[in-house]
Amino acid sequence: MNLPKTQIAIILIIIAAASLPLKLYTADFSLPVQFDNLGYTLDALQYSDGEFFTPPKKHPGWPLFVAPFMLLFDSDNFLDYSNLIRVVSLSVAVFTIYPVYALARKFFDQKYSLFAVILFAFEPHLNYISTTGLSEPIFILLYVCAFYFILSKKLRDLSLAFIFASFVWWIRIEGVLLFGILCIIYLLNMRKSKNYLRNFVICIAFFLIVFSPLFYQKDVQFGDPFFLSYTDSYFVDDYEQLYAENIHDERGGITQFIESRGLDVFLQQFVINGFILVIEGLIKILFPFLIILLPFGIIFSLRAFDQDSKRIRSNWILILSYIGFMCIVFGIINERRFLFPLFPFLIIFATLPVQRLVEYGLSTFSFSQQKKNTFLLIVIALIIFSSVLFCVGVGKYGYGQIDTEMENEKIDYARFLISNVVDGRMHADEGAAEYAINVKLTEDPEIFKNFESNRGLKTEDGKLYPYERSWKPGEWELVKISGDTIEELILNGEEFNLKYLGIPGKGAYYNEFLDHVYDNENEYPYLTKIFDSHEHGYKKFHVKVFEIDYKKFHKYILDV
Repeated sequence: MNLPKTQIAIILIIIAAASLPLKLYTADFSLPVQFDNLGYTLDALQYSDGEFFTPPKKHPGWPLFVAPFMLLFDSDNFLDYSNLIRVVSLSVAVFTIYPVYALARKFFDQKYSLFAVILFAFEPHLNYISTTGLSEPIFILLYVCAFYFILSKKLRDLSLAFIFASFVWWIRIEGVLLFGILCIIYLLNMRKSKNYLRNFVICIAFFLIVFSPLFYQKDVQFGDPFFLSYTDSYFVDDYEQLYAENIHDERGGITQFIESRGLDVFLQQFVINGFILVIEGLIKILFPFLIILLPFGIIFSLRAFDQDSKRIRSNWILILSYIGFMCIVFGIINERRFLFPLFPFLIIFATLPVQRLVEYGLSTFSFSQQKKNTFLLIVIALIIFSSVLFCVGVGKYGYGQIDTEMENEKIDYARFLISNVVDGRMHADEGAAEYAINVKLTEDPEIFKNFESNRGLKTEDGKLYPYERSWKPGEWELVKISGDTIEELILNGEEFNLKYLGIPGKGAYYNEFLDHVYDNENEYPYLTKIFDSHEHGYKKFHVKVFEIDYKKFHKYILDV
């Protein structure tokens, strides 16, 4: 029995409302955004003022989407804009429930489509990311919409699929992958239909038309409509080298990496190791409930007699293509959130075993329809319960609430850096200067309201010139230096005016030898401690900052 659309809409609203507390639980609206979120917010502010540009390492789609909301109010408190981008991303995440239901209906009836929506709405990793202000929510929304329309046979819908794919590329550079996926699915599904080549050309034309303004903007800024900042600098040995000042000559493209290190090293790092890291990441994000459902769903998808085989095949193409592409990304950047766009499509497969069990497995025990529905409700209750436990962070597992006391200590420490460490460059290992740029940029409205990010190159009189930012960090700024020992790091940093080292107490993420410096500072006479969180009464955040005395350092090296 099919429910009317109004009742379905009401049920979806109830599901969305029920998932909202879990989405809000891990958010802290008393803290400003930072890292990528900070960049998105500052870009959105600039776009709202009519300053349009393309960031060298990102596409502008998400800030452009947020920019009109920035016009709703004028505030001197950056926290207001931080919370605004959080609310916008949360709204997008909640709205995505409706396209997910529409996509699920391509595979299931109403009941199991609603079950798929519940899996999506209560997925704890998606709930966590929904209030961060990152681009994942809108990226996932557009991915779902594009895949939904490519499963159709109508030219209008197929064209919409490629238009949404273009929007995906506006959001993130790796969004171009979806264009290739849609092309493969289209050619496989439509190759026997009339005028399929003509219609394919039309779809590609729509894709290029929607994306063409970004081509033009890239050409204006960088002199190349296909400019991608990572193409000539992405392939290095590890993530630290991706941004280290002292290894510019070692960064390059695929060809340079293979020529300098060999094909075997390339395959080991970007294929084998990348694949292992992707699989490890997938296993971790499948907790707490998809890890149980998905393996059975994969098996059942191989013989999905209740589903259209072409649609199941299309889902496989998307998942495998995305995983294959992520192997290259994870070869350098092991970031689990890059796998989150797979969730809606993994959930399609995760719904299969529940449908099979309820519809066919329970029938062998002569279960009535009422008993089947009761069993399904029990499964849903277990899913919601496990999601709540994971969200709350029981034991060592899950997210839990943000430790506001620790974050405020980090902000206080960042203020110390900005006020006292002002005459040189500072290398800070992961976690040793998280809010420094944030404090420098956002605590003065004159700075964040007039901030101009690095825009690569600009055109004047028909020529390209380096773009100078209106804000300059004075004589102090954070810098990444690569080295295998403390001595090598300091030697490499000397020519880049490295003067300070920030070392986290929780353990260095990239330079493990810094842990020894943190614990045995007296063994390094050339390092003068200028900050110790313990001495400042910090209870949860642990960090030390040292100033490098190069005269003592060189004497120490000679003596050793």
